[in-house]
Amino acid sequence: MKNKNYKKIICIILTIALMFSLVSCGSVKEYKGKPGEGAVKVGVILQGSIDDAGFNQSCYEMCQALEKNIDGLTVLRKENVPETSEAETVMEAMIAQGCTIILATSFGYLESMENCAARHPEVAFIHQGGIIAEGNMSSVGGNFWESMYLCGIAAASVTQSKKLGFVAPYAIPMVIAAVNAFELGAQSVDPDITTNVVFIGSWSDAGLQTNSVNSMISQNVDVIAQFQDSTKTIIELCEKNHIYTVGFHVDEKDLAPDVWLTGSVNDWSVYVDMVKNIISGNYEPQSLRGGFEEGLIDLAEFGDNVDTETQNNIETIKEEMRAGTFNVFTGPVYDQNGNMVVEEGYSPTVEDVQGYNWLVKGVIGNID
Repeated sequence: MKNKNYKKIICIILTIALMFSLVSCGSVKEYKGKPGEGAVKVGVILQGSIDDAGFNQSCYEMCQALEKNIDGLTVLRKENVPETSEAETVMEAMIAQGCTIILATSFGYLESMENCAARHPEVAFIHQGGIIAEGNMSSVGGNFWESMYLCGIAAASVTQSKKLGFVAPYAIPMVIAAVNAFELGAQSVDPDITTNVVFIGSWSDAGLQTNSVNSMISQNVDVIAQFQDSTKTIIELCEKNHIYTVGFHVDEKDLAPDVWLTGSVNDWSVYVDMVKNIISGNYEPQSLRGGFEEGLIDLAEFGDNVDTETQNNIETIKEEMRAGTFNVFTGPVYDQNGNMVVEEGYSPTVEDVQGYNWLVKGVIGNID
């Protein structure tokens, strides 16, 4: 009797072990090829709408370039996807529809992308704005601090109050770098110029943007820059209130012909080459970052308010950036408290800039 019970127990244990083994094997997807190889569908996830006169519009133009330049490729896109677990759900749905390349175009999609990437080794994921480069995940990001430095020079050429404004989303390194560069560019023209920055905690909230602009105007700010996905509200408010403005992501001079100065413009044509390379089976994880030299950013058309001398100065510095001979943050650079944060003569690397958590002297506001 005891022997029979013993055999039953052994059988039960073996059965349970086999079940766990089968479940475990079923949850781990075996894939020996290259991520995204032979892809015929690409999924693009957008945090906003494609008519936002900003980042999402530039991503839509990128989608059009992909379909135009890669034969047989279909691009599926989903707009207005929040930076929550919903992004993960959308990615899974796109993969179920046959997408084997996913472009996660907002900084806050990183966690969702990492979760999906772990489950789908056959899919190539590209994150916008981060620095990840491992397994089947890569990233792309522009060195916006270069273009914003030049925008600061343009702003300094027209300000009468010597008070500039900057509407920013979150106090993350790439945004902090853009704010700092804008102020440093302005200081290169006039050391007494200050920049009032407000971190609104959003990439595109029109109400928060409006409140920030109105507050800045009440403080005698006469030039307003931004780092936002949706730029239209700020630009149109500046036009309405006769406040000079600097754009971001796309050239929107037509929205504010009377007050437009220039702006930072994305050049996402790099995605075409990246996707072609992935489809061809040559995927390798990479973090592709760059500015004028690498061709990932450009400067928008100048407005009529920017004089010829200033335009020439900006173009000269832009060419130096393109040649790799001009570094925005070459020291000495001081923070708000007067501490030297970049030593004299030192030219920071991209990795250095990605670690900055301080604002330069002349910026009014805080990152807490």
